[in-house]
Amino acid sequence: HFVFQMPVAKSDLVSALVPMLKSEYWYFVAYFALFFFTPFLNILAEKLEKVQFKKLIITIVILFSLVPTFLFSDIANINYGYTPLWLAALYLIGAYIKKYSVKKSIKFCIISFISCAAGTWLFRFITSLVTTKIFGAPKFATIFYNYTSPTILLSAVMLLLLFSQLK
Repeated sequence: HFVFQMPVAKSDLVSALVPMLKSEYWYFVAYFALFFFTPFLNILAEKLEKVQFKKLIITIVILFSLVPTFLFSDIANINYGYTPLWLAALYLIGAYIKKYSVKKSIKFCIISFISCAAGTWLFRFITSLVTTKIFGAPKFATIFYNYTSPTILLSAVMLLLLFSQLK
């Protein structure tokens, strides 16, 4: 009230102090929810054998990344990455990388990251071109910009592998 000379309602104050109640900030809300599940995700990551864990990661990538991107259908209802479930999936991918000391050369990580970034733009360009010919206007072009896009996911993994090697 003092700064902008506007009244502040109690609901505004509650929303500012506890954003989870109104889902004001999606990442904070998703991370807050994930916080309660990390002990269980840690147990899962610890107990799974390598083959089982690998199958879980493959399933996550197929259901949460490949299917939504290439079938234009968010079948798992993860809102293209704006949910605690997607953060949990990323957490498990990171846990796998840590548990099994997945390493790639710095050169490989950089080249892969650049390739993924270029692929994201290329997929957008091709999708826009093809859908413009079919529908008369570009459609689905931004699907590759979603957090769940395979190129964005692989970019994130490459950055994780790259920065985990730096001292």
